[in-house]
Amino acid sequence: MDSSVKTGKKQQRVMKNLNSRTNDVELSKNHKEFKTLIQIENDLSIGLCSETALDAALRLVLDATCQIPEIDCGGVYLLNKETGGLDLIVHRGLGDDFIRETSHYDADSPNTGIVMRGTPVYGLYEEIEQMQNVACIKENLRVLAVIPLLNRKTIIGSLNAASHENDSLSESTKNILQTIASCAGSAIARIQAEYELEKYRTQLEKLVKHRTQALEEMNKRLKREISEHEKTENALRESEERY
Repeated sequence: MDSSVKTGKKQQRVMKNLNSRTNDVELSKNHKEFKTLIQIENDLSIGLCSETALDAALRLVLDATCQIPEIDCGGVYLLNKETGGLDLIVHRGLGDDFIRETSHYDADSPNTGIVMRGTPVYGLYEEIEQMQNVACIKENLRVLAVIPLLNRKTIIGSLNAASHENDSLSESTKNILQTIASCAGSAIARIQAEYELEKYRTQLEKLVKHRTQALEEMNKRLKREISEHEKTENALRESEERY
């Protein structure tokens, strides 16, 4: 056999082995990332089930978000029912100047409009963020994800996740972000409903207490009137017997 043919076959075997090892490394890496993401999701679900305070629940959501390898910062906005705008409730990994500039979006702002469309948005920060000021430019965010938070089909806020280093997000990261947003939406709706129920219960207890006090005062007044009436009757009877 020609030596060049032997050399060619040998090179092919070497390349095949290299490709096989590369594939094994990639599979191992992907498997490890998948396990990490699943663990993040499980830990968040367990934590949110027992949490009753809104701020604490949102911090758990942000903790889980920033554990994703491709994400290093983010924030959770909630819809203000009175104004229709978005208010930043919790944040992580962002500068003070940036927070001051982005802590609130009016109802008619482009940023609120993005959230109210109800579909996740992924892309470069400079292409999504409509408000480019000195603080935003200085923060130097690269990739941004804006995922609406839903209570059934009603938008109640958004989960914003970003990176100062990456220019794109993998599909697995997008999937886990949407899962986190889904968990967050359910938890927020539950906690808000419990808060409203507790508020209603407290108001009802105050109303019952006030009504009970009013009834007790009325009962005391009636007893005094009856007592005075009986005294008057007794006095009249005694007067009639005397005269």
